[in-house]
Amino acid sequence: MAAGSDKDFAIAKVYAGAMLQLAEARKESDRLLEELAGLSDHMEKDRDFEAFLTSPMVDTKKREKSLEKVFRGKLSDLCVDSLQIINRKERLALFGQIVEAFRLALEDIRGIVEVQVRTAHELSAELKSQGERFAAKLTGKKVVLVPRVDDSLIGGLVVQVGDKKYDMSVATQLRVLGEALHERSSREIHRGAIYVQ
Repeated sequence: MAAGSDKDFAIAKVYAGAMLQLAEARKESDRLLEELAGLSDHMEKDRDFEAFLTSPMVDTKKREKSLEKVFRGKLSDLCVDSLQIINRKERLALFGQIVEAFRLALEDIRGIVEVQVRTAHELSAELKSQGERFAAKLTGKKVVLVPRVDDSLIGGLVVQVGDKKYDMSVATQLRVLGEALHERSSREIHRGAIYVQ
C-alpha cells in the first residue's frame, strides 16, 4: 500500500467509497480500477508525472486543464471526473492511497481478499495452492495470493492479509530470540545471579 498516515488513508477511503458507489451503479468498477491502477503505476515509474499531479506548487486550475486535455477521451469519464474532483479538493497527493482503498473496497464487496506472501525463495505451485486454501479457510473469502521473493528474509515467510501481518520469518524469530536472551541476561545481572570471575 502507498505510504501515509492512518488519517490520510481514512480520507482516501472516503474518496474511494464515493468513486466505487458511482462505478458500481454504472457497472464500471473493474474498468475504473484498471485505469486507476495504471495511473498509479505510471506515477511510480515517472517521477515528473507524479510531481505534476501531487506538487502543491502546481496551480490547481492549470492541472485541471492538463488533466482534461491529456485524459479526456482516453480514460473513462468516471475516471477523469474523479481525478478532477480529487484535484479540486487538492488531494492528489493521496492518489496512491485512494487507489489502494478503492481496490480493497471492491474486493470486499466481491468477497475477495488479497493475501501478500513474502518468502526468501519462490513458492512452488503446491505451496501456493496450500497457501490459498489456508487463507480462504482463515478469511472465509476467495483468495488472491500475491507471492513476492524478499532477499532480506533468511527463511520462513511474512503473510499480509488486509491490515493484519503474520511474520513467521527466520529473521524475525532470531531477532525475538536475541531480544529475549538479552532481557533475561540483563535481569540475571541485575539480580546478581551472574558474577564475573
